[in-house]
Amino acid sequence: SKLVNEGKKSRANLGAVKLEAGRVVLIKGVWNEEFINQLVGFPNREHDEYIDTLGYACDYYFKPKKQLK
Repeated sequence: SKLVNEGKKSRANLGAVKLEAGRVVLIKGVWNEEFINQLVGFPNREHDEYIDTLGYACDYYFKPKKQLK
């Protein structure tokens, strides 16, 4: 995936755009607070793996799908 080579900041930006547009919804769970804290604290937090998760999910779910012929 091109997103892998572009780096964590690119994945963070992709996720931020979708979050700010209201296109991402969190399912209520015990992980919500940790997830949000990592996003808000990026890039100054020790753990930032949720940035990758959000970026990859946005890339997968929001990129245009190829139309079948």
